[in-house]
Amino acid sequence: MARCGCLGTVWGINGGASVGGPPIDRYGTESQKQKYLAPLLRGLQRHCLRVTEPAVGSAVAGLTMTAAKTPDGSSYVLNGEKKWITQGRWADHGLVAARTGTSGAKGISVFIVPLNTKGISKRKMENSGVSSSGSTFLEFDEVYVPSENLLGKENQGFEIIMSTFAHGRLWVGITALRLSRVSYEDAYRHA
Repeated sequence: MARCGCLGTVWGINGGASVGGPPIDRYGTESQKQKYLAPLLRGLQRHCLRVTEPAVGSAVAGLTMTAAKTPDGSSYVLNGEKKWITQGRWADHGLVAARTGTSGAKGISVFIVPLNTKGISKRKMENSGVSSSGSTFLEFDEVYVPSENLLGKENQGFEIIMSTFAHGRLWVGITALRLSRVSYEDAYRHA
């Protein structure tokens, strides 16, 4: 796929599946796998990873988005912002990292959140060279997410995100290598 020579296209087609699927496969319940992973693998849904924030970038331990459990324990209420979310414009669901505990790495959890949930607003972001990746700015204002949408355990989010980033970084490295080869071949043909 990287032979197309356009990083935005590669991210737009494969970005969500490559970062949204593996964590559900590794940490999800059987119910979550059937509800979210199976349709993703069949190409019926798109996913995205919602970690990056305006103030902290992708420094996961510094996340400021909050997820407060309701008194009856049936839901979490998410508030905050996410920025530079690849496939955020088109995704049906996304993995959202939010603070459920203390500061630092031990107070983060991950939730599977449908993008059409009430309280989520999104704005398209323009970025040179990867506009087809669907980069989006997302705002969460009193977004209620059922407790069964918690991925893994509460406050296990740092581990989940880091394992996802490790996989994603390998994918980005391979893609960059292939794109550099395409660029070299194109330049050689042009010369």
